[in-house]
Amino acid sequence: MSGASDWCGRAPGRSWRVIVSMRRAYGAGPGRFGHPLTDRAVVAATAVTAAATWLGDWRLGLGCAIAGWVVAGPGDPAPARVLVLLAVLGAGAGARAAAAADALVPRVLGDFDGWVRLVDDPQPYGASTRVILDVDGQRFETWVRGRAMRHRVDSWHGGDLVAVHGHRRPLAASRAGRVAWQHVVGEFRIDWVRDVAAGGPIDRASNRVRAAVERAGDELPGADGALYRGLVIGDDRDQPIEMISRFRASGLSHLTAVSGQNVAFVLAAAGPLLRRMRPLARWLLTLALIGWFVSLTRFEPSIVR
Repeated sequence: MSGASDWCGRAPGRSWRVIVSMRRAYGAGPGRFGHPLTDRAVVAATAVTAAATWLGDWRLGLGCAIAGWVVAGPGDPAPARVLVLLAVLGAGAGARAAAAADALVPRVLGDFDGWVRLVDDPQPYGASTRVILDVDGQRFETWVRGRAMRHRVDSWHGGDLVAVHGHRRPLAASRAGRVAWQHVVGEFRIDWVRDVAAGGPIDRASNRVRAAVERAGDELPGADGALYRGLVIGDDRDQPIEMISRFRASGLSHLTAVSGQNVAFVLAAAGPLLRRMRPLARWLLTLALIGWFVSLTRFEPSIVR
């Protein structure tokens, strides 16, 4: 094997060397392997996907795809391939965005009596505690006030099942726009709570690990424990405003909560074990670790991205 340039017929750049190194690390052998798209086509695909998602219509997505092909298609060795790719991305992103927007409308409003699931841990805000509930497959937020009820809610964890009686209400337009990124479709007013049960096996395992991290954070002085929990599992509930403000002023606000860099930390910690495994097992364990960490952080949007 004479080098990575033999694989694709041209001298690779830095990003290309990274791809080649990753293939070697996971046991991918040599052969005909080249980047399937030109740089123009990659930029066009990114722009078409973003524009179609923003517009939220598959027909407009197709229009964006045609515009992107006019720019990138003629310079590609296989312009028909680029057109098909952009059309699939544009129509798919537009349709998916439209479906996500439609799902932000509550299907049913009014009284509810039954079991709901906690999407995340309760979040304290001043004299209230905010809880996001999964009610019949849609997310509703509830604001708990009163010392006794807040004390009870504080013992709940993400994934727990709660038997409640309450009322589903629509959100104000201004509020709906602020919580749309969390897929919250309405407000749930709790009248009373009956029972609380643990969630599924993955939820229970995640809660045990999170509890261990929280106990470790409690041993650290001052606000260091809250920062530690935010860095490791994305739990930023107890971080003081002063600390968050200092991080924001220094341009490091992303460090006060979990982000994509934590995935790299997890894989780096598992590196000594991964290097001793066969390529297929290494690949499967890498995916398992990422999936486990995503569930541990309650499927935070930054981690999912």
